[in-house]
Formats: sequence, C-alpha cells, structure tokens
Amino acid sequence: YTNQDNEVIQSLLGGLNVQYRWVNQEGYVNAGYRHNASFRFSSDQFLSNADFLQIELGSRVIYSPLAFLRLQGRIQAAYTLSDDLRKIPATYRYLLGGESLRGYGFESIGIQTEQGLEGGANMVQGSLEADYRFSRWFGTGIFVDAGQIYENVPNDQYLVGAGFGVRGFTPIGTAKLDMAWPLTEPERGYRIHFSLGLDL
Repeated sequence: YTNQDNEVIQSLLGGLNVQYRWVNQEGYVNAGYRHNASFRFSSDQFLSNADFLQIELGSRVIYSPLAFLRLQGRIQAAYTLSDDLRKIPATYRYLLGGESLRGYGFESIGIQTEQGLEGGANMVQGSLEADYRFSRWFGTGIFVDAGQIYENVPNDQYLVGAGFGVRGFTPIGTAKLDMAWPLTEPERGYRIHFSLGLDL
C-alpha cells in the first residue's frame, strides 16, 4: 500500500470476522437482528512496517410494532490502536457519506489535511429508520443518520443527516430512493440516494 505522503507501506494483515444473524423470515424481514465483529492486525515484527490493531463492531435490529410498520436501528464503531496512525494503509481507514450517512456526498466525510481529505483511523455511526408498507411492493420511509470520523479521541460534534423516501420491497431486498438533508451543515443542500439490498 502507499499512504497519502507517498510512503510505501508494506503490511501483512491477519484478521477474524464473526457474525450472528437471526430473522423471522427472508425477503421482507419484520423481526430480526445481525451482530458482527471484525479484528485486524499487522505487526512490524512480521513482514510489515505497519503496526496496528483494529476492532470494528456493528449491530442492526428490526422490530415491527404493527404488521405494516417497521422500526430499524443500526450502530457501527471502529477503533484503531497504533503507535503511528500515519502508517495505517488507506484501505483500513474510514470515510463516511453516501449510504453510510445520507445527506452527505459519497465518502465526503473524513480528516482534512494539507494533502486534502483522508480517511480516519476511528469511526462511529448510527441510524434510526421507520418504514410504512402500504402495499405488497411499495412503502415510504423516514430516517435520521449520524456519525463522525476521528484520529485520536472522539469530539462532541456528530454530523447528522435526515430525510424521507420511497421503498420498493423486492425478493432480493429493499430498494430505497431517499431525499436527505445534512442537518449539521445545511449549506451543502439536499442529496438523492439510492440503494438496493437486504435489510439484515
């Protein structure tokens, strides 16, 4: 890998991914959860000059108080331990925006440096969403997303985006067409987002 200062970083990465998922039914899920954990490490004592440990945890939950109404929650966090954060390869740094934080451009949220926008070593993000299903195939939704990227310690300010959209319920997952506003930085204006995939 090559970092933002054009220094060649040699990294042999080891890791482990664990996931636990339960849903009451496939397709349109109205109850379920998914928890996942990832551990990555690279040691300068073994074929690497990048020495770091990275932990990423995430959970998603769906609950339906009514047959036609779903409430969804998501939280994800990542933390990196390293004596020199500058040597973490760009592949293992984090950017937010787009589907991860609606209302902001794709991967437009990171660490501003003299070289420009760079990914951060640490990240936290979350989302709350509700969708109303008015037919077998279609529905509407409202949501709020929040998150931040940081290097050493988290700060008090989270970027927040919120909006609404239409939903298409298909055999391969939910199609979402959303209009979102960046509430923390309203001067950016609204954005349109589209996604298609499984809810859990």
